[in-house]
Amino acid sequence: MSVCIRRYRSTACGILITMTDGGRLAEPLVLVEPRGRRIRLFLLSLIVLAACVIVLVAQQPVVGWIGVAFFGPGALVFGANLVVPGRLELTSEGIRFAGIYGRWSPLFEWERCSEFRPWSPERGTTVITFRYNGDLPGLRGRLSGLSRRTTGGDTSMPSTYGLSGTALVHLLEEWQQHCVGEHPRSIE
Repeated sequence: MSVCIRRYRSTACGILITMTDGGRLAEPLVLVEPRGRRIRLFLLSLIVLAACVIVLVAQQPVVGWIGVAFFGPGALVFGANLVVPGRLELTSEGIRFAGIYGRWSPLFEWERCSEFRPWSPERGTTVITFRYNGDLPGLRGRLSGLSRRTTGGDTSMPSTYGLSGTALVHLLEEWQQHCVGEHPRSIE
């Protein structure tokens, strides 16, 4: 049995997507957090850490140690992020993402996802939140209602992986459309 492969360019962000004749994705798409952003965060954390060490040496030990205790681990985390960047994987079954230390989230099945939207908790930072109607630990706890009221979603992705928030939302919706057929209705 031969499989017909069809390729098209995403209207959301120009990424080439490969589909089989059955409408299934021929291969997963993996987006990686941009190197430039990771380098900037690492360098900024090193500069602040160096400033804390200077304060420590300049006879301000309490303030210096507090800064080193706070910014030292941050520099380590951003350094680890240079080696193992955050990733987003889109498959025919759903989405999952890996953050620092390369640990993957559970799979969020397309049929249970809805209402993808960009959300900015602070200026210059955008994450993608979405509703998920599934049985994952932590999505139905005490703070989940507060999360839904604040962000409009049950969970969020830690990065936009080099795309604008709007472009990533469009890509997710486009991918979901090809995998599920039509967007699921709003989750109550």
